[in-house]
Amino acid sequence: MREPFAVLNVGGELALRRTITMALVRHGIDVAEADSVAGAQEALAAWDGAFDVIVLDVCLRDQSGWDLLRRLRAQRSDRARRDGAIPVIVLTGGLPKQCQVDELHPDAVLPRPFPITTLVRLVERLAARHAAYPQAANA
Repeated sequence: MREPFAVLNVGGELALRRTITMALVRHGIDVAEADSVAGAQEALAAWDGAFDVIVLDVCLRDQSGWDLLRRLRAQRSDRARRDGAIPVIVLTGGLPKQCQVDELHPDAVLPRPFPITTLVRLVERLAARHAAYPQAANA
């Protein structure tokens, strides 16, 4: 039997963050929450990078979610040979700028509003891929 997937849910809007967390927990997924880049970095350090997926809203308390993704991608390139990158789903209030997508390569982008079931299925698919092939994630 597989261990439950673990997701870091990062978002500045409490109501949306809690809705996402509750939906994922109902599907047997462990969830940690953060409302800022600083909080996300603390959670990543505390969990020693053991997340299977990061759900990342671009609207955070301290910086943009794009800023966090940029840091994660820079860290990934430093560690790419050692461990697989955690898949990232970016949530946006509209269509993102193509240059951000091209530069940062999120695994998925979901413009709001979106059906919560779409997000849950996407998390499950990316988490299963990451768990099965951690070295190949984001390759």
